[in-house]
Amino acid sequence: MGLVSTSRLSEGMILADDLSTPAGRKILGRGTSLSEKHISMMKVWGIAFADVEGLDQEELLSNERSLMETMDRSDSIVRSFFPSHQDGGPCSEIFHLCRERCARLIEEEDSDGLSDMTDHRRPEELPSREGLPVDKPRLSEIIGGDVPLGSLPDIYFKIREVIQSPVSSATSIARVVGTDPNLSLRLLRLVNSAFYGFPTPIRSISRAVAIVGIKELSSLALAVSTMSAFDHIPSSYVDMRSFWKHSVTCGVLARVLASRRKIRRDDHFFLAGLLHDVGRAILYVRFPSHMSHGLGVSRFFRLPLAEVERRLVGFDHGQVTFRLLESWRIPEPILGMASWHHEPLSSENPEETSLLWIADWMANAMKIGSSGTFYLPTLDEELWELTGIHKEELRSVFDQAERQIEEILRIFFIA
Repeated sequence: MGLVSTSRLSEGMILADDLSTPAGRKILGRGTSLSEKHISMMKVWGIAFADVEGLDQEELLSNERSLMETMDRSDSIVRSFFPSHQDGGPCSEIFHLCRERCARLIEEEDSDGLSDMTDHRRPEELPSREGLPVDKPRLSEIIGGDVPLGSLPDIYFKIREVIQSPVSSATSIARVVGTDPNLSLRLLRLVNSAFYGFPTPIRSISRAVAIVGIKELSSLALAVSTMSAFDHIPSSYVDMRSFWKHSVTCGVLARVLASRRKIRRDDHFFLAGLLHDVGRAILYVRFPSHMSHGLGVSRFFRLPLAEVERRLVGFDHGQVTFRLLESWRIPEPILGMASWHHEPLSSENPEETSLLWIADWMANAMKIGSSGTFYLPTLDEELWELTGIHKEELRSVFDQAERQIEEILRIFFIA
């Protein structure tokens, strides 16, 4: 008997012990002969290792050494960007979940995932302010001007208009959606994904609209429109692929957390998560020298990037996000949650905004993409209590979110 990494399991291996999910639910019994389907299911459920029969002592010792080396490396990586934490609290629980995730990435030799985990090099010296403008920019000058970031594509407003019509139907909505090939393709990918699990492909836009529903369609349209509005930003400013990976991760986590609180309009949380850092994208374009310096300062002192933004330019990306979303006529509660995700107590609905705050904190901890934040700040216990989430729920939240994140990233052509 011996532990074998899920990534090294093969068809026909026999379980030496019962197999359970990270949440403790038994899914396979001792003596089960593993099939490809079983192994695939284990990966979906986030199971890193299984105890199998037939390993001799030398193989067992080799696997144990490999496992110890993997966990030691994983521990070192996660500790490099994690704050110090007290045993038994939510920060400690999130640390252990991230360490397990990192160990899976190591075992699976996922170079992209490990790159996200380790891309937080600290500058050897404090970045120089040489070349930075003396005068700080004004918030009122951010939106508009020579960088065309102030407008969403017309398709979003056309869809919203037809959805709000008292005589709208799946056919009329499909007619509008069909005018945008980008949105049409993503909609069809969504309805044909494992999330819905239909046995035969859905090829009709009107059928897809009927299946997904008006609420989800509006969310998808806003998501696609937002990404399109920023697709021209040069990679020399910011890696937008990594940026949207982080944003999607935050949105999915926020929606999962909201569902735990049984909040009915949980689609608002996904959109707020998707949009929460759009103000930072604008800062990268408008003030590249400030933001480049700010990233260096943030890494050197291990400071939250939002705090550095306020020191350098006089305001942070949350305030820019508010200006932009307001100009796009994005309604509450999306507008408030996205704009105040760093300061939930200042928002009109601190309880709901605190869910987006912890979703952003957890997304930065998982290191699936990045909008520029590398080191995690200390987890605020007061805000944690405000979320109403129990730390015992975090494992199942992570497991559920990881599956959804992978699927949604594929739909948006990011993965």
